[in-house]
Amino acid sequence: MVAVHDPSAHTPPGAPRRLSVTTIYIKINYYNRLGSRTGYVAVTWLGLTCRRPASTIGGMVVTISHGRGGDVKSRVACVRITSPDGQRSTYDLDAHRTMIGRATPDSVPELALGPDPYRLVSRVHCILECSEGTWLVTDNASDNGTMLRRNGEMIRVLGTSVLQHGDTIFVLGDITTDGQPRYWKLKFDDPFRTEPAPQAQALLPPTVDPTPHLVYDWIQMKVYRVEQTDRTEITGLSPQAHKLIRYMADLSRINNGSPVACSHTELIHMMWGRPAEWPKDRIYDETNLRNIVNAARKRIERDPGNPRLLQTERNIGYRLLIRADESVQRSMGAA
Repeated sequence: MVAVHDPSAHTPPGAPRRLSVTTIYIKINYYNRLGSRTGYVAVTWLGLTCRRPASTIGGMVVTISHGRGGDVKSRVACVRITSPDGQRSTYDLDAHRTMIGRATPDSVPELALGPDPYRLVSRVHCILECSEGTWLVTDNASDNGTMLRRNGEMIRVLGTSVLQHGDTIFVLGDITTDGQPRYWKLKFDDPFRTEPAPQAQALLPPTVDPTPHLVYDWIQMKVYRVEQTDRTEITGLSPQAHKLIRYMADLSRINNGSPVACSHTELIHMMWGRPAEWPKDRIYDETNLRNIVNAARKRIERDPGNPRLLQTERNIGYRLLIRADESVQRSMGAA
């Protein structure tokens, strides 16, 4: 049983209620992964799907903000969502990483935007994550793009952009009969934001990227692991593992240097082609792909059992933290 907290249920006597109806219908979908007894539930209301671990279903309380209640204060960073048809809700960013996209029968991102009858939202459209205390939005090479409005100026997110309090993310959600676009609007609200002192900026030392990542040298076809100021060449990669890393590095390069989550199917087709191209009586599946991923992890990860570079995207596929060699990019740009 799932309890629903309706802010309007505690309206003082005589005050107008925010809901025009007293019953909220909630669709519960239970997903079980690979026969495991653990899974998650998806709670869908007003087109928004919020996913929570199935182990918490017994006492789970779903808080729904709607109408003018969308401005309720949140205890954590959150996005205040307005759907293309004007419905409002709030999604708390209580995890360090949240995938936003379209729900499909076989996968549901943490925050699913729907209904999406024209499939304008990608399966994993964009990703919100907190890194070293800074919130970032990354466009996952989506077909229709991720837009960001800040101080009245609209820009397209190419790769990764830093999120500031009050920024609004725009995701195309509908097109009217006369061809006008309508968007999902996700306004970022950080109640614990820090206001830096402008005069102190000049005193700050140069920053070093603390996130471990790979660097790909396109000219020499070499892979390096970068941790703080240490740079180590990766050797012993199998041809298939190198092909996987090179493909995902190219997607990251196209996405302005930000990692892209790739589906199992996409990577299988990249490695072995479409099923029609496979040898007779030969089938390639996620097990074959996983073997290549595990072989790559043994070479690139400090701890292959706890991968930080070649990450598993649950119910999606894999994401590789890799960037192009900046010195190579500069030389190519100069040419």
